[in-house]
Amino acid sequence: MTFQDDPNLKRRLQELETEVQPPSQSTPFGTESESSFNAQAGLKELKPVFERFKLWFNDLPPAGKILGLVIIGGIVLSLLNTVLKLVSSLIALAVLAGVVFLFYKVFIAPKTE
Repeated sequence: MTFQDDPNLKRRLQELETEVQPPSQSTPFGTESESSFNAQAGLKELKPVFERFKLWFNDLPPAGKILGLVIIGGIVLSLLNTVLKLVSSLIALAVLAGVVFLFYKVFIAPKTE
């Protein structure tokens, strides 16, 4: 009895295919539509926090608002400084790796002639 002749095997194969692949085609992990959906869900979760922050900030006296803006600005600049240092370190590491590779190819690697 071969595979083409047995209807039970064909039916079982179709059942397994439906188990592995559901009828609705889901997008693969990491696609743009999924990431935008996750971003929208994240924004919906942050909206109440932002609203509470706005209410708290508006209740501050003028001197408190200025001081708060100065502190928040300092934190933002500090984070930006950290990110830029990280990027520059990665660039320096890439350049160093290139120099080491060239040094290896020119001086250490056996020459084939």
